[in-house]
Amino acid sequence: MSTSDAAASWLATATTSDPAGLRKAPELTVEVRLRIVRVLIESGDTEAALRELEALTTPSLFDESELDPEDWRPDWYRGLAALTDERAEDALGFFDAVCSAVPGEAAPKLALAVCAEATGDLKAAAGWYELVWRTDHAYVSAAFGLARVLLACGDRARAVDVLLSVPDTSSQHLAAQIAAVRAQLGDCGAEDLVAAGERLHALDIDVHSHTQLSAEVLEAAYDYVTRNQAAEGRVLDCALSEHELRLGLERRYRTLARFAATPEERIALVDRANAVRPRTLV
Repeated sequence: MSTSDAAASWLATATTSDPAGLRKAPELTVEVRLRIVRVLIESGDTEAALRELEALTTPSLFDESELDPEDWRPDWYRGLAALTDERAEDALGFFDAVCSAVPGEAAPKLALAVCAEATGDLKAAAGWYELVWRTDHAYVSAAFGLARVLLACGDRARAVDVLLSVPDTSSQHLAAQIAAVRAQLGDCGAEDLVAAGERLHALDIDVHSHTQLSAEVLEAAYDYVTRNQAAEGRVLDCALSEHELRLGLERRYRTLARFAATPEERIALVDRANAVRPRTLV
């Protein structure tokens, strides 16, 4: 936002996120109108946002608010509107123009990554995500995006490494650690399962979340053992054998049943526990 705008101080303290409320600003300046555009896009009303942008960028003798023709923000908002409307191909062109106008900024590069991923160009998406993440670790969404694309490309090991590179000073550090555990489970071997269990064991999360994630890890281990054979090592508190993994899953499902929000959910979890319980001879 330009601090020289006549309504800059009003916008700095404005608490309304309603377009009608913003139009009550002391002056309907460029910055006020751009704020209205942003609010309209955030609310999903992209048609109104684009109309506002069209009016703002069309010269008029009767319009006192003037937008610098070199201002890149209209293209930025057009790109956001296109993404909101799931028109990623259109959004690419707008964000590319923004990237050319402000080549040192990370946000348009991140937007290009999102568009490339949405259009299925995973190689380009990975390149943009990696560039942003390597340049500025404040953009944690770039790490999640890069990991997501790497997983889609089958590079699970790199995806896990990227998630583990989110610094512990970030508010998303724990989420990245949890995502790393889940990423390690896809099409994995015994060593990956053991590593996922060890990583989960070290996480400081609540009992419900820990139990849920433990069940996911043990489900992956059980699937691996039934498709292959018993292996060396332990996952959480279970040996990599069908019998112990069944016991481990039964315990997790029964624990999760105690956290169930509805009777139906509780019954379903108890049924899963009974189904996975090892058969015994009486």
